[in-house]
Amino acid sequence: DPMLSTERVSVFQLVTGFFGFLNALVASLQNAEKSSHLDLYINTHWITTIVVFAGASRLLMINSWPAEIFSLMLQLLCFCITVNAMVADFWNLRLLSAINGTTIPTSTTISHLQLYSSVDAILCVTAVLLSSYIIYQHFFSSAHLYHQTPSVKLLGMGTALVMLGVVRFACYFCEFFKLAGQDRLRALFANYTLDEPAWICTQLALGVLCVISSRGSKLLRALTLALAASTLMPSVFYLWLDYRWWASSRLSFGLVSTSSAYWQAAGVAISLCNVGVVTATLIQLLSMHSASRRITLDEKTKRFLIIVAAIFLVLSCSTISLDVYTIWKKLFYRLFHGAEQKTPFLTALTAIFTLAASGSKFAPIALPACLILSLYSLNSTIFQLISYMYLSWNGYFGDQLCELFFPGLGRCFLEVTKTEAAIHFVQVLLDFFVLILSSILCGCSIRITTMAKTEATGNRRLESPIRWLGVLMALCGLAVLVQAVAFFRTSTDLHPMVVVYMALYHMALAIGLIVFPLYQILCSEKLSINPLSQTSLLILSVVRFVEILSQLDYRGTGDDLSFAWKVHQIADFVSLTSHFVTALLVIRLMGNDTEEADELQLQFNNPLTLESNGDYSQLRPQEDS
Repeated sequence: DPMLSTERVSVFQLVTGFFGFLNALVASLQNAEKSSHLDLYINTHWITTIVVFAGASRLLMINSWPAEIFSLMLQLLCFCITVNAMVADFWNLRLLSAINGTTIPTSTTISHLQLYSSVDAILCVTAVLLSSYIIYQHFFSSAHLYHQTPSVKLLGMGTALVMLGVVRFACYFCEFFKLAGQDRLRALFANYTLDEPAWICTQLALGVLCVISSRGSKLLRALTLALAASTLMPSVFYLWLDYRWWASSRLSFGLVSTSSAYWQAAGVAISLCNVGVVTATLIQLLSMHSASRRITLDEKTKRFLIIVAAIFLVLSCSTISLDVYTIWKKLFYRLFHGAEQKTPFLTALTAIFTLAASGSKFAPIALPACLILSLYSLNSTIFQLISYMYLSWNGYFGDQLCELFFPGLGRCFLEVTKTEAAIHFVQVLLDFFVLILSSILCGCSIRITTMAKTEATGNRRLESPIRWLGVLMALCGLAVLVQAVAFFRTSTDLHPMVVVYMALYHMALAIGLIVFPLYQILCSEKLSINPLSQTSLLILSVVRFVEILSQLDYRGTGDDLSFAWKVHQIADFVSLTSHFVTALLVIRLMGNDTEEADELQLQFNNPLTLESNGDYSQLRPQEDS
């Protein structure tokens, strides 16, 4: 029986992932980490825990369409990540074997690194084979041979994704070897872990799936939609990362070669094209997926969404334009928050999905998506706002501020300091507008999504564990925030730059660990009868799961980690597991949501009433009696 065989393989996969986790834990306890003396070494520690979740998703899967797609998506992510981890392990073993006897790193450290990489390579090879077998069993099952209308647009987008993936791989490897000989410090951080090549590989897989599904396979199209949704935020993250490298080089006040500047600008342009194609692919797939399920909002709500989208777009363009200007002019205040500027990218994405939500065929998924994106946009402004308040409280507008960072420079006179401080105020004001607008959109989206109701199911008992998982994550975030605030209160004698980056930045991350669980707690009430709230929580859980998984290795591990960051890393692991379990519970709550999506009948409470119009439901204002 293929299904029985697949379940047995999933057990082996779960065991493989468990031993991989133990191997990573032992390596971290032994401080077998990348160091400044191993700039070409690639950390592979925690991202490979995807094997555990891929195996568990298959074993815990119920007989439903969303559960099957979720399990398949995790298997594909597992395959892409472990393939890259396997290559990185063999690269590390080759690198370590070429190191001659030196005092730094010590022979003991080298032995620990070699042992970790050897065991991890064996486990990754095993995981690749197991995930390949499970994917094979899914795709070649006779139950999934039905087809839909072919799509030329999907074919074109898939081809573009494959081409961009190949270009990004070429750029990554060129940068990898170029930096090793020219900029060891940047090479140390640029190649710190394998998340970037893993996500480039995932994008290649997405492109291949788009090309294949363009012929009409319904399973492949649903899987492509899920994979596109899960890769969108990582694509935005690497766009921001390339932008950050360019900005940091420009703000270094050192000599940057013309070739390096062009190389970095080209990287930003390629990443921007990549985000555009992934977004277009996702919108196209949403239009196909939502063909049989429509929600038409009343004209006032539609106009509201269009106006909000337009304002978000204006704020995005204004913020990025001002940010590029300040980087180009090397204004000194930019050093306070470096290039921690995700806001313009997230607000642009929010504008796109808010505009899409005003369309009837996109609304069932685009509306929950813009709700989650509004939370991300809101959270992205926290660091800029609290750092500005801290600097203002400590005499930010003083005439000696520039001298604090560039002593003796002729450019540090009062007029320049005042002018640049005024520009900083304008930028923070734009961030404040984003915060307010994101809060408004989030509140309105929550109200609209909770109006859509369906028949109550027998799964209401699942609402309680979903709520308590949110409480657990919020408490972990609160613990991180307390540690960050404690460090901030004892940092009065430190340089403002140290306070901003070591305390305030940590506080901003901790607030993010609280904001998302609070939404989960809020929407868990009557979740079983709110299908749009279920969709939004599923999107949030998957996106946060992918985000935390990608950034686990950036947190750092070992003896050199401060207590506050150790608490943060534990909170990340708890959140990672909680989001995975939440996704499984929401899928169970959805029940047997099969391919025939048009069977779902939505009902709405006052102040909006229901008006039937063909194959979709029309929301209109309630008429006066």
